[in-house]
Amino acid sequence: RFTQYLASRNTLFNLNNFLDKGALQGYDMSTFIRRYSRYLNEKAMSYRLVAVDFTKMKRGVDGVMRTMNTEKLIKTLPIIQNQLDALLDFQANPNELTNGVINSAFMLLFKDSIRLFAAYNEGVINLLGSTHPFHTSMPC
Repeated sequence: RFTQYLASRNTLFNLNNFLDKGALQGYDMSTFIRRYSRYLNEKAMSYRLVAVDFTKMKRGVDGVMRTMNTEKLIKTLPIIQNQLDALLDFQANPNELTNGVINSAFMLLFKDSIRLFAAYNEGVINLLGSTHPFHTSMPC
C-alpha cells in the first residue's frame, strides 16, 4: 500500500538530506536511511511506470514475466534493473549490520532482492526463448 501511495503522488519520498543528530549512532544510520529511501523511490517509480510490484507478482512457468510479450519485456526489464541498482546501492558491511535499524532495512532489501532477481531472470528467460530461432510452444 505504501508503494502504491508513493506511486500515486507526484512527489518523491525525499530523504536525501536526512540526518539524525539526536543520537550518537544517528550519523551512521542516516546514510542507510537515505539509501533505503532511494530504493523506495525507485520502487514507487517502477510501480508508476508499469503498475506492477515486481516483488509481489506471480512467478513460474505461467507467471507474469514468462508470459509477457517481447515488446513489453524490452520496456520492463530496464525498469527492474533500475530497481535492482537502487537496492544494491545500500552497501552495508557486516560491522554495520549489528545496528538494528540498518539490519532491518537490509533484511527488507534482501527479501526484495531475491524476488526482483527472480522476476528479472524469468523475463530474460522469456526474452531469450522468444528470440531463439528454434523456439516452439511445445516443451522439450
